[in-house]
Amino acid sequence: MGNQSNSKRPRVMIVEPDLEFGIKLADWLAANGYQAVLVRSVESAISECKDLHPQAVFIGLSRSEAAARSICADCSL
Repeated sequence: MGNQSNSKRPRVMIVEPDLEFGIKLADWLAANGYQAVLVRSVESAISECKDLHPQAVFIGLSRSEAAARSICADCSL
């Protein structure tokens, strides 16, 4: 899947304030056929969802349930 264009790869948004972990997760997802987009705050996730239309959102455990619901609602998930 390494030569698959980004537009054909399923897009996953990662909402994770821990940059090191977020990059590791994004790298793993990219190596396994996904287009990973890392954002570090709820506010960024909400604004990015409107343009990115991710197929899935990974929300780090440090996020509250209310923040997770808000992101998912804005991403139409």
